[in-house]
Formats: sequence, structure tokens, C-alpha cells
Amino acid sequence: MARWFRTVNHDQGCLLPADIRSWLPPDHLSWQVIAVTGQLDLSRFAAAYRADGQGQAPYDPAMMPGLLFYCYFKGIRSSRNIKRACVDDLGCRVICGGAVPSHRAVTEFPRRHRGEVRRLFVQVLSLLAAEGAIAGQVAAVDGSPVSGNASRFSNLDREQLAERIAALEAAIDAEAEAWLAGADDAGQQPLWDQDHDDDDGPGAGGGGLPRRLAAMAAKLARLRAAQDKLAERALASARSPQARIAAAQAAADAAARRLGQAEAAQAAVMEKYHAAVAAGKPWRFGKIPVPAQENKRIVLLRERAASAAARLAAATDRAAALSPAKVSATDPDSRLVPAKNGGYTQGWNVQAAAVLGRHQPGVRVGG
Repeated sequence: MARWFRTVNHDQGCLLPADIRSWLPPDHLSWQVIAVTGQLDLSRFAAAYRADGQGQAPYDPAMMPGLLFYCYFKGIRSSRNIKRACVDDLGCRVICGGAVPSHRAVTEFPRRHRGEVRRLFVQVLSLLAAEGAIAGQVAAVDGSPVSGNASRFSNLDREQLAERIAALEAAIDAEAEAWLAGADDAGQQPLWDQDHDDDDGPGAGGGGLPRRLAAMAAKLARLRAAQDKLAERALASARSPQARIAAAQAAADAAARRLGQAEAAQAAVMEKYHAAVAAGKPWRFGKIPVPAQENKRIVLLRERAASAAARLAAATDRAAALSPAKVSATDPDSRLVPAKNGGYTQGWNVQAAAVLGRHQPGVRVGG
């Protein structure tokens, strides 16, 4: 069976003059870019060029912004890729009218007219607002301190937290021991039953966990949560004293490790050299080795190790001179923030966003 295909003749010329308007449909992005560019005030671009006709003629300032808008919209940002698109992208060819700007011209245009390109954003937004594509709204974002359900005097540093946790654990052990001893004296079997609270202390009727012990256990849990939050903040901030000490410690350890490896390798080479000399054999492994204190590489490594140790000591001294970081034992998530009327308050800095639209104002609050 014969097959019929549409013939493709690459040698066939245009029977009629080519019309650039027939290359793309009327609703193509390139035509829209050309239409929008025609509504912009580009007089500042033209004023930047010479009017005496000397030198090489530049590309039309009405064409270059359209080319950049089109390519940026399609995700083409490299000047060399934009130059290639002017060859194989019909949209770019339509915008440029068949011209192929070099990548240097594409790079130089926004660099030369940076201020004018920045002013185009206002004109583009005005066109969008006139077409109803965007609404004329005003948004304002500001921080507002909000007091939390905690006192700022309950803030504790790491050492104070450790002391209170240790004291509370000891108190819980003593209280539990006294309660168990009282239950044994009364001939009762201690049952950890929350349905029978005991407010009368050890030895009273009922085998449930006393409320005093339950309150102390809850307080211990809050203190440990505050301790974990303090450690988390110290590790999360790269500028915190703890993070800087950790980085300096890691650098000092690495420098000391490299120095130790180099000294051990040099000692092994020296031992091998002395063995060869004692046996009367010539040294056939390069230059004659020297002691570690005369080896340039080891001397350099020692200087680096000493410098790393000095940075560690300096970071430790700076951390000791600073006020210790604190956290609230009541509400670990809160912080000490500046109050509206001066001073400080324990709470949060809430970010409040207010949007004023055409219909009614709206407020959105986020932490």
C-alpha cells in the first residue's frame, strides 16, 4: 500500500514575502509584551544616547526592555541564553524584528540603564492596577510586644537551673521516702493511684500519690524543659558564646590532631634514618630528615595549633565576660522583650500585619 506524506523541501524559497505577523498567533506572549512596552514611557532610555549620529547605532530602547521582559518571564536570565533565544525562539525574533543582539549588548543594557529599569516597575504596576489585575491595597507589618503568663523575675541561667533541678530532685527523693515510710508504718500498701490524693502528708489515709509530690514533679518537668530550651537556643544561634566556643574548640582539636600526625610521621622517618646510619647504609629516600623542631611544615603546624588554642581561650574569656543567657522557668518559650512604654516585659514579639483594602480593613497576627 502506498503511503502519502507531506513533502518537506528545505530548498524551497518563500513564494511570497514573509509576513512576521503570521509567525505567531495574536494572543501570543510576545505580542502582549510589545503592546505593554508601547505604553511605557521610555524617553529616559533614549536620552542616554548621543544624538549626533556618531558611532555604532545602538539597539532601539523600545525593543531591549521587551526582549528582557519576555525572556525573564520564560525563565531565561543568562545573557548568552538570551542571545541564543533570539535565533531559535520565534517570540524573541518577533520582538527583535529579526535582529540578534550579542550577549554583551544584552548584559550592558540593564547595567547602563539600571535606574530607568527600576522606574519601569512603577509604570508596570500602574498599568496592572488600571486593568484591575491588582488591587490598590496597603499592607503594614510591625512587631508588638505581648506579655506572657510568666514573670520576668523567673528567668534563670544555666547554673541556676542546674542548682534548682538538683535541689528539687533531692526534695522529691526525701518526700517520696518519707511518704513511703509513713505508708509502711500505717500497714498500708502504697498504690500510685491518682484517684486517691493525699493532702495530709505521709502516713495519712489513702494510698494515692500526694499532691505535693505531683506538684513537685510537674515543677521539675518545667525546669528540665527550660534547661532544654536554653541549650537549644545556644546551639541554634551561630553567634552565641556557646556556638563560638564549640567552633573554636573544633578548630583547636583539628589543629592539634594534624600536628600530632605530622610529628609522629617525622619521628618515624628520623628513626628510620638513624637505623640506616647505624647500619652504615646510605639514605636513599630523598633529603636527609631533620628533627621536628627544624622541620618547616611542623613549625608551621605548631604555629597554627597555638593560634587555634589562643582563639579558643579568647572565645572562652569573652563568654565569661558576657552576662549568662537566661530562660523563664515558668514559660520557656517566652523571652524578655522591650515593652511599649519603656522597660522590659516577659512575653513575645508578635508580628501584626494590617491590610487596608477597598472594602474593609483587615488585621492578621502571627508570632
